[in-house]
Amino acid sequence: MRRTLEPVDLMVELGDCATVMGGYFLHVAASGTLEAATPAPIAIGRTAGIMDAMDWVQPVLGQAIVDDYLLGREASSRTIAAAAEFNRATMIGHRLRSLPLMPFEGIRASAAEAEADHAARVQFVLGEGTTMSTWGAWGYWGIVAGLFVLLAIYFTCMEILYSNARKRPMAGNASSPARQEERATTCSKHAAQA
Repeated sequence: MRRTLEPVDLMVELGDCATVMGGYFLHVAASGTLEAATPAPIAIGRTAGIMDAMDWVQPVLGQAIVDDYLLGREASSRTIAAAAEFNRATMIGHRLRSLPLMPFEGIRASAAEAEADHAARVQFVLGEGTTMSTWGAWGYWGIVAGLFVLLAIYFTCMEILYSNARKRPMAGNASSPARQEERATTCSKHAAQA
């Protein structure tokens, strides 16, 4: 059985080539050449031993020692800052307990006053509603004026509608003069034909 290449297979191959070429271009852009890096020259006649291991381990070990020192220093400064914050909070707590009037008493007193003020506002609003419900002068005249305007608009609309109805008769009305005249001519035509 022979395999045929489909367009999808071609696209996959082009993608693979593009990926490889992109890697080459990235390498050239980073190093400037397409050559492989050459290993460090080893002195001829020198054997690999403890000194070679020290050349690799010493820089890493030195960096680890410096990092450990920096982390320890940062941890101690954070511990000192946390202790200072704790001492400040403790001193504030002692100061609050030593005050002659506890701050909570002032808060409770102002809360009781706020409750009384709220009750007074509620009574004021209820009083306003009672005043308006007994038809105070402005409320009474406003309602009367509104009703008067509403009735005037209603009667004006009725007058306009009925005055137009009186001026022109409706076409389908049997008692209209035009309809009576039409019926008389139709009746006389029928009488003449008979």
